[in-house]
Amino acid sequence: MSRPLPLQNQFTNGMKRDMSRNRMPPNAAWNIIDGIIEYGAPVRERGGWANHSSAVSAVTATASYIQGGVFATFSPTAGAVSKNLCLDEDGYLYSVATGAVTGIGQAHNVIQNPVFHGGTAASAATAVYTGLVIIPDADGAAAPYKYDGTTLAALGGSPPFAKLATVYKDYTVLGAGTVSSTEYPNRIWFSPPGDPDCAVSGAVTAWDTTDSWIDFSLPIKALAATKSALLVFHDQQISRVRGNTPPPGEDMVNDDPWQQLGLLDPFGIVVYQDQVFFCAPEGLFRTDGVYMDDLTTKGGMLRYWRDLTDQATSTWTFSMGVIRNKVVISVMDGTTFKDAFLVDLNTYAWSRLSNLKATSFWDGQYGVGDDTFFGRRNADYVARLATIFDVGDSTYKNDGDGTAVAAVLETPFYELGRPGIKIVKALHVGYQLDDFATDNPTLAVSYVTSPESTSYTALSTLAETSGVYDRQRVPVGGRMYGIGLKFARANAGDLLGYDLGAEVNQQEESKRLR
Repeated sequence: MSRPLPLQNQFTNGMKRDMSRNRMPPNAAWNIIDGIIEYGAPVRERGGWANHSSAVSAVTATASYIQGGVFATFSPTAGAVSKNLCLDEDGYLYSVATGAVTGIGQAHNVIQNPVFHGGTAASAATAVYTGLVIIPDADGAAAPYKYDGTTLAALGGSPPFAKLATVYKDYTVLGAGTVSSTEYPNRIWFSPPGDPDCAVSGAVTAWDTTDSWIDFSLPIKALAATKSALLVFHDQQISRVRGNTPPPGEDMVNDDPWQQLGLLDPFGIVVYQDQVFFCAPEGLFRTDGVYMDDLTTKGGMLRYWRDLTDQATSTWTFSMGVIRNKVVISVMDGTTFKDAFLVDLNTYAWSRLSNLKATSFWDGQYGVGDDTFFGRRNADYVARLATIFDVGDSTYKNDGDGTAVAAVLETPFYELGRPGIKIVKALHVGYQLDDFATDNPTLAVSYVTSPESTSYTALSTLAETSGVYDRQRVPVGGRMYGIGLKFARANAGDLLGYDLGAEVNQQEESKRLR
């Protein structure tokens, strides 16, 4: 037996599509679905996501899915406690916990997640500000709702009837709304500092809709903020507001426009570590309000992203969150799943996720640790994402809807040494595949003999390894210029992928393929 030629034992560069399959950088893959990179193995199959709540339709029978949510860290003063909140597609507000749902009341339908303005305002003894959840109205037809952990009501102080909201510095900012029956789709308004409800004794008693606003050249699609900049998103460009004090008497500077980039969806924005991440037709970007970073180009996924987003219609949705320093994105067309991604923020490595049918993501806390929650598009549940990292736990061998996790890995096209025809006798596959119970997991191996081919030829089906690393020899026996491989796991199991090699003999130049 000839000495195997090492092919690959790392996948740290993730999935790449911006170069041909036979010219990929080292340690990359052509396709990774449901694999977490460098997590106990070079690539390891994820665990399943889990339902966090019970069905909210037990409280509101008409509820079909979860539209948005927020984790509110209310101040413990006056007995308030942190709550995980969600809204269904009709704008009814719920508090959810492990396997439980409590109805709060009818609020607004939303086109973004609710925002939380923490309790920082000075207060008199008779008025303690514990923080407020602000719920804008998707239609801009009514005042935003507020929720203080106990009471759901219209926001006080006669605010604009706004569609959008964020918090910048110590101001609640509302955007794209109506004042006195006049619509201002390109305007933002600022609350009194620290008190969007205008309820703290001795503070300003109303929103200043006459003077405390800024206009932009285009209608506003979404808002997001860092410590140093307020970002205002439009369909094809981004504006930026800098400074500390809004009008009147402002020191704010309006950069309109700031960047010529679009936005796909208000739910396709997340703020993490004082950086704003957002899904644009041009790619996935992050910014601190000064520097713009293109994660699609750095990740080698621009072509794949553009091919996907070029198909998008008005019914498509893009939602985004962050978990364990990785961005997660779900792309839906109504109830139809289109694609999903996991992007490492340190290495820019991309992989894909299956069956992640989400409308929205929000950070929160589960038990004593951080978690990321999401609203399920095809069911009326709030789900947890952190369990995808509970690999090797039979509790999470399936997603919360019962779908079995089944990883797929497609390798680069290996040219196997010098150019020319080779005889490939066999592959050597180093892996571990554990059965959780009696599911009898298998790993199907198939191959292509040209970089452009998508029609694979089956080679072998590898069996479970009973908790140990194994290196299986898979006979090939063919003459070819190179080889691309596909590994597809079936039936529930814990898959760890380690290394690949091949037994290769260089063919004489005179002996060519016919």
